[in-house]
This record gives sequence, C-alpha cells and structure tokens, in this order.
Amino acid sequence: MRTSRRLTAVTTTAATATVLAVLTAFAAPASAATTPGDGPTVTVDGATTTITVDTARLQELCDRVPEAVARLDALVTRIQADAGSPGSAAWLHAQADTARGARRGAAANRMDNRAELRAGRVTNLESAADRLRLLDSSVCSQLGAS
Repeated sequence: MRTSRRLTAVTTTAATATVLAVLTAFAAPASAATTPGDGPTVTVDGATTTITVDTARLQELCDRVPEAVARLDALVTRIQADAGSPGSAAWLHAQADTARGARRGAAANRMDNRAELRAGRVTNLESAADRLRLLDSSVCSQLGAS
C-alpha cells in the first residue's frame, strides 16, 4: 500500500510542478501593458512570450526540474523492472500468483489490479518527464541568458 501512495504522491507532485511551471512560464497577462524590461523574454516554437513573474522564483522552479525528471525516470524504471524488483508491475503479478497458489483469490485479484494500474501510469509519467525536459530546454535554458 505504501508504494501505491508514494506513486500517487510522486505523480501528483510531478504533475503539479509541471503545470505550475508551464503556467508560470507561459502565462503573460492579456490585459497588462508590459515593457520589454519587465521580465525575461522566452521564445518557444517561434512564439515570443515575456514572462512577468519574479525571476528568482522561476529560477528556483527551474533548479528543481532535473531532480524531478530523474525521480520520474527512476519510477518508470522501477515499474517496468522484472519480477525480482519490489514495486514493479511484474513483481506484483508474481505476488498475485503466489497468493493465488495459496488460495487467496481476492488478494491475488487486488494485486493484479494494482499491477495493471501501476503499469498504466507509465505513459503519464513519461509524458510528465518529457514536458519537464521541454520546459528545461526552452524556458529554463533561456532564463540564464536574459
């Protein structure tokens, strides 16, 4: 149960950090008349956006991106590991098989469901890591240059 809660916490934290960083980086007030010196200018996919947030706070968020990406990558690696790695989907399936052999069908079904749920989160975790990498290469890399 602890692994499921940790997985949920990491996923939620990563998603929140990604959304916060992207919204902070790309949300220029529509009605605000900004001058070019208000904040760093960032160009992503040919579109230029002036960031009007505290540069120090944005730098703090950017400093956390590599660690978040590393944690997401480690989590994906653990989920996709073999049956000998505790916490992997294959390990949960093996535990379910053991429970099924001991005639604990309900517990085996729960473990199989947890394994499928865990394996199904890999795409979301990889997507979050990709978005963070994009943020790092587009916004954070230009932050120091401004």
